[in-house]
Amino acid sequence: MSLMKSALRFAKSAAGRRAFYEAKRLAQDPRTRQQAKEAFDKIRNKGGNGGRGGSGGDAGGPSGGPQPPAGR
Repeated sequence: MSLMKSALRFAKSAAGRRAFYEAKRLAQDPRTRQQAKEAFDKIRNKGGNGGRGGSGGDAGGPSGGPQPPAGR
């Protein structure tokens, strides 16, 4: 069974309808909306490099890769 057929089958079930209405209720709650916004912002800005992806580390910095010996 394809993923779409499985999703449609679930959506038509009693459990699927309950999940839909619960999600709709939570989406209308200002507190839940703020929590979701903060979570998306945290994911979007992960790494602290302006949201451009990556690990946020500097390859030549203290935590990235081998460093040349000091004094050379």
